[in-house]
Amino acid sequence: MRLSFSSCVFAGAVALGGQTIRPGLFAAADVRALPLRTSGYQVYMIGEAHGIDNNVDFQMQYLRLVYAHGVRDVALEEDAVYENDAQEFTDGRAREFSPHLCLRAPMLRAIHDFNAPLRQTDRVRVHLIDIDSPAAAIRRHLDMVKARLQATRVTIPTDADIARRGLDIVSQLTSLATNAADRSALRTIGFSIQALRDGLEVDTGPTKGSPYLESREQAVASNIVDIAKDSPILVVYGSDHVSRTLRHDAGPNRDRPLKPVAQRLEAAGLKVYTVITQPLGGASRWRGQTGELMWTAADGHLATGETMDAVLKAAPGAHFIYVDPRTERTAVPSDDIGRMAPDAFVLFGRATPMPDSCGGGNASR
Repeated sequence: MRLSFSSCVFAGAVALGGQTIRPGLFAAADVRALPLRTSGYQVYMIGEAHGIDNNVDFQMQYLRLVYAHGVRDVALEEDAVYENDAQEFTDGRAREFSPHLCLRAPMLRAIHDFNAPLRQTDRVRVHLIDIDSPAAAIRRHLDMVKARLQATRVTIPTDADIARRGLDIVSQLTSLATNAADRSALRTIGFSIQALRDGLEVDTGPTKGSPYLESREQAVASNIVDIAKDSPILVVYGSDHVSRTLRHDAGPNRDRPLKPVAQRLEAAGLKVYTVITQPLGGASRWRGQTGELMWTAADGHLATGETMDAVLKAAPGAHFIYVDPRTERTAVPSDDIGRMAPDAFVLFGRATPMPDSCGGGNASR
């Protein structure tokens, strides 16, 4: 008997522990059994709920899938100034990474282990593509660029003076920069200073000011475009930035509209595939705060009215629930997440808090 392509895919999914609950709704114990796209795009974006231990398992399984189709670059939501630290660690050239990267410790360690048996040319490259914050991080990045440019006549301001004088220094250094990497770094630093002026300050603890700023969103999008124009990239970010719908609570006073990164990438002509992951209950640990989530699986439901806890009972042993929002109109427990219009939702049955890698300030293995 001749099997169709779709029949072969379904048979393979079943072998991997996959189960079709109904069209557009799929349960699996292994990411390989989910109908996720793994080729044909320039940018693959995973939007996570921060502080969830489950995230790294899904992200690394998905990385293995897109890696098999040529993806060698991974971008993380972290200050660009620490990119060399992250890359040296994941490449096996350093035993530690900066304590400022402790919130990304699980993913950095997982990529380190993934890279370990690979040849240098086959290893995953890590990119940190966010703005630098607080002022000390901006100053450090300016010092790094100044050293590369041998700009001995340029004086970097103190932390307290970065907001006032920093953009002038960026202009001076940009006039000396001759390669794309330095110009890109200075562009990010410029956006970082604008965000600082708008009141955003954040390191590994609680955030001061609004994280939803035009300067930040454009910095991230610009850095992704620089990479994706040459090679496909997997981007791991907070779900707010992976949304395809306009925010209306952005800006310093949370009263302005804002296009998230995913929208900006598509506007720039890139082909983008978006997946938003969301726990259906449990607890999280993020920026020093640990607590139960504000919803459970019973708060999410299908268009039929069936609750997500009933879906979980129908698929015992499943670690992931895949939802195609174009086929199965599903209300995830968080209304904000449900409006983000990704290509797919992947739901975790129950979240466990991310391990605390920041408490002792030790970021070594």
